[in-house]
Amino acid sequence: MNQRPSTSIFALAQQMSGETGSARSLRGRFFVIAGVASIVLLGAIAYGGTYMLKQTMAGDEDARILSAASLSKQLVERVLAERGRQVDLIASAPSTIAAATFSASSPSTTTDLAIIVGL
Repeated sequence: MNQRPSTSIFALAQQMSGETGSARSLRGRFFVIAGVASIVLLGAIAYGGTYMLKQTMAGDEDARILSAASLSKQLVERVLAERGRQVDLIASAPSTIAAATFSASSPSTTTDLAIIVGL
C-alpha cells in the first residue's frame, strides 16, 4: 500500500528534515534498545540493593537474638541465685529449725506445727 507523501501524517516532517524510512527505523531501534538497557540496568541495581539490605537486616536480627538470649540467661542466673539465698535464709530461721525439730521428734498435725511456728 503505497500512499502519496501528501497523505502521510509525517509527510511534512520527512520533507523538512530529509529523513528516509531506514534512518527513522534505526533511530527507533536505538531508542528501544536504550530504553530496554536502562530498564535492565535499573532492575539489576534494585535487585542488588534489595539483596544487600536483606543481608544487613539478617545480620542485625542475628545480633538481636544473641543479645536477647544473653540477657535472658543472665536474668535466669540471677533469679536462681536469689532463690538459693532465700532458701538458705528460710532454712536458717529459728522458727524453721524449731518446726523441723518438733516434726522429727513426734508425729503431729499441721495445727500443732502452726502453733509452734507462731502462725
